[in-house]
Amino acid sequence: GKAKGTGLGVFYAKKFIEELGGKFQIDSKIGKGTKILMTFRNSIARISISPNEHFLMLEDQSYIRMAAQFKLDGLGLPKSQYQIFSTPSQLEGWLATNKDPFKLYSDHFLENANETGIQVIKRLGIADRSVLFTSAFDDPTVVRAASEIGVDVI
Repeated sequence: GKAKGTGLGVFYAKKFIEELGGKFQIDSKIGKGTKILMTFRNSIARISISPNEHFLMLEDQSYIRMAAQFKLDGLGLPKSQYQIFSTPSQLEGWLATNKDPFKLYSDHFLENANETGIQVIKRLGIADRSVLFTSAFDDPTVVRAASEIGVDVI
């Protein structure tokens, strides 16, 4: 750890992994080292990127945006084919200047916005081109709200 670390990084990593349905375990022995075991559940949910449409992502958490950027770069997807937004207003700006086909993957819990991902999708009228991805994929309230506007939840 860092000399003046607070441990919050470990806390948030554990929280994030557990929200995804995984497990986070630490085994540390002074003078021997630390072993961290992260276990993720299997999922049949897949993100699909079509060659004829832009991949758009709305996510307010920087570490998730960085992970998505890393994954997309690793897939060799041209940067011109995808955009990752941290706020609904950035997404709106892109939509105002682009008429290209797209598929939006939006987080549900947008902590830095005054609305949820479902509300953004509904307000912009893009439910037919959107998917909600969230750690609350099995929350009946979230599932019902997404279903009402015709959005899949993963």
